[in-house]
Amino acid sequence: MAALQRAAASAEIALLLECGADYVARGTQTLSMPAVYATLDAVELLWQQCTTQAQLSHTARVQGMQHFHAVHEAAARCVPLSSARWEKWLAGLGPHSAAVADGTADVEAGLSPLLQAVQRDLVTAYWGWFRRLHWGSPSAARAGLSLVLEEADRALDSASGALAACTGAVVSVEQLETALAAPLQAFARLSAESAHLFADHPLIGRLERLWLSETVGPALGVSAEAAVEALVRRSFKRDVQLPSAALPELLREYEESEVEERKAKDILAKGHATMKSSWMRAASALQTQTALLAGTADSAAASTDAGAAPLPSPREVARLEELRDDLLRELKRLPGGRGCLPALGLVVQRLLEDFGATTSRGAPSGGLSSSQTHFYLYLLHQWFAGYIGSHHRWSTTDMFAAPDDSDLWGFVLDRHAVCLTWALASEEAPAPDGLESGARRLSAVEAAAVAVEKLRAILYSVVHCLQLYLASVVSFTSAEKREVRQRAVTAASQAWVQEVAVEVFCRALLSDVLDASSAPEGDEQQSHVETCIEQRALVVEAELKLVMYDVMQMMQCPRHSTERLETFVQAALDCCDAWCVAATNEPHGARGSRSDAVLPAIAVVGRCLTRIASRLRSDVAAAAEVADASVSLYRRLVLWLKHAISIVTAVGGDPGPLWDEWTSVVAIPLVCSAGSRPGDEASPATVAPLMLGYAAAAAVQGRSRSALQAATSGGLDGICWERRAAAKAAPQGSAASIAAADVDEAGVMGQQREAEAHLQPPLKKPRGE
Repeated sequence: MAALQRAAASAEIALLLECGADYVARGTQTLSMPAVYATLDAVELLWQQCTTQAQLSHTARVQGMQHFHAVHEAAARCVPLSSARWEKWLAGLGPHSAAVADGTADVEAGLSPLLQAVQRDLVTAYWGWFRRLHWGSPSAARAGLSLVLEEADRALDSASGALAACTGAVVSVEQLETALAAPLQAFARLSAESAHLFADHPLIGRLERLWLSETVGPALGVSAEAAVEALVRRSFKRDVQLPSAALPELLREYEESEVEERKAKDILAKGHATMKSSWMRAASALQTQTALLAGTADSAAASTDAGAAPLPSPREVARLEELRDDLLRELKRLPGGRGCLPALGLVVQRLLEDFGATTSRGAPSGGLSSSQTHFYLYLLHQWFAGYIGSHHRWSTTDMFAAPDDSDLWGFVLDRHAVCLTWALASEEAPAPDGLESGARRLSAVEAAAVAVEKLRAILYSVVHCLQLYLASVVSFTSAEKREVRQRAVTAASQAWVQEVAVEVFCRALLSDVLDASSAPEGDEQQSHVETCIEQRALVVEAELKLVMYDVMQMMQCPRHSTERLETFVQAALDCCDAWCVAATNEPHGARGSRSDAVLPAIAVVGRCLTRIASRLRSDVAAAAEVADASVSLYRRLVLWLKHAISIVTAVGGDPGPLWDEWTSVVAIPLVCSAGSRPGDEASPATVAPLMLGYAAAAAVQGRSRSALQAATSGGLDGICWERRAAAKAAPQGSAASIAAADVDEAGVMGQQREAEAHLQPPLKKPRGE
């Protein structure tokens, strides 16, 4: 019955479910902000049309709301959303009709509680995504504070019963910490994440102390009074060590409330040291300039009829940027990487503010440039190394307290995901059906090449952080704790690389590259431009797939394979063949441009073949016997190498690296072969192992005399014959000109070398002649 209801509901909103269905199933498949925004506009329009239908069933409303949320969630993961988009997303999850809001609908009235429950769950998920993607902004901090206060009230209800069961008349600080561990640690984490918010940060500690003194204290009674006072004092001590606009007031408040003079002297000394710090001076100057600009803008907006605030002058903007840079410089100077997380928050806050200002004016909004991406990652690395090296204590005063460090690693991966969103997003709208000029398409491919390099830096950063963590946990004395944390962090990293980095961002970037390289139909007059675009797109595609392979290989992901590289190699060789064939029917100048296109493509093909050969080598070394899959891959690898060598030779390139790779592939040793293991007692002398190039041919044709001959002709001897054939097919003009130049330059010595060359016996003819 439920299946029939869902099928009927799907039919009611078929158009809505069809719009954006590919986003829900496979991600946006593009990083173009205009393209994603257009899809969101269509989904919002269809959802509004559905909500105005009074006869729409509750089941259809539930499905439509879930689809509306899923499409926006997929979009938010890939591209930055403007504040207006976030507001529309939240509005689309609210009540949509009077019948649903007041529960007076007669049709399927029993599903109204289900609809309300789905609304609550989706709104909670919405705020979760908002906090993750707006981390560093005041709005995200306020949303997080609201959530922490709700969780604190729920935790107090369970803590009251737990503390009532404890023996003893007085509740100790340790007992109270254990009972309220979740909210206390949440306050500590939110405070650390918001340390850069000079004006908003004091609110977190103020509400924490208010909750402790006015909610926890009365609820637990006199027995917990001393413990509550200790927690309030600790909150003061934490806040006075962070510069904020309310720090002078905070010091006065603490001095008036503290009853123990010795402890008051110590905490006040810390607060006064913070007041005199360079961090405090730089943050105060920035806050003053920001408030001045905001006040000027409000006054100007109030004096105009339209109410629109004018843009600040270039001088004011330059001064604001200068003060921001001064604050970043001071944060970087703090010892132990203590200021790197506030600096990272300041960078993100600045990015969000600039994005909001430009989108509100309809101007192009900039994401993270290459230098900004590297600076973002540098700050994250410095903070992470310092945290796991000195401040990692798993207590309620730390940012992270999960025993397996899942919360710490989730935070690190979230920061990398946000970096991907801002670094890779594009503001270029793809033209329909590829109808755009060659220059614009080439520009899009070049932009994708820059995006691939930023992608490489971010994914390598994940591997770097993982290695830093794995190296740090070696110092733990408990092997059990060490193994639990290693397994948890490795599994989280592998899942993130496969599900977020590869399936979402890499696929979307690859799709944009392929769309930009698609040639317009019927455009034949600019074939050389098309070749340039195809070649550049081919190289960018190769770089992207190499990044994916390398990162998954370093992470040891379960689905790690060379399948993507194998598919690319065959496609790239086919493209090179097509370019070479087309070059024979064109003028000499165009023919040279085709040759210039072939060599870079073959270079990346060679790098892909190196990865494939390395994987084949490791598979052969780990196997008890040569598998059929390894034999098949070896044969295809040799064919690809021969194919690439023939192409490079035809265009006059240097096939030396490819010859070396072929030799290395043929000579892969079989560790499992009899008598090849070092130290074998049955064989006191070292025995040369059987090589893959010979074992593969024998495995295909059987162990007979003909198999031995096939192995010989396909092994090192075959490489020599192929090298001779390639040398004979090479153009002779270049060799003659080089020889003449040698004679002119070296004189008699060149003539002697030429005479010696004539005295050498000719090479034997190949067997096929």
